[in-house]
Amino acid sequence: MREQLNSLFAQTYPLLEVIAVDDSSSDSAVAILKEYAAAYSILRIYQNEVDLKYNRPFERGILLAKGDCIAMCDQDDIWLPEKISTLITQWKEGSLLIHCDSEFIDAKGKSMNRRISDIKNL
Repeated sequence: MREQLNSLFAQTYPLLEVIAVDDSSSDSAVAILKEYAAAYSILRIYQNEVDLKYNRPFERGILLAKGDCIAMCDQDDIWLPEKISTLITQWKEGSLLIHCDSEFIDAKGKSMNRRISDIKNL
């Protein structure tokens, strides 16, 4: 989780807010989030009292967001520093959605030479 959070706060594009929706986790996730929130005032933490399953935490995060552009991030994502900057430069007026491909990595962060686009046509 720390690697994920570090990658979010290392973005070259200035982030306005980071919303973390914890789905009633039983590990140290909330403690780590609170540690980062103390260092980064743009991090807002919301805890679900019950497990809402896969899509509902994303929906809650979207509803809580204040910005015009929202970048979704799953709990195991690690972003390259230019991710948001690259997406913003590709944004066309009137677009409702923009996405990028994702690369699978192993537990040590090494490429598995496989991308989401290899298995899903988006």
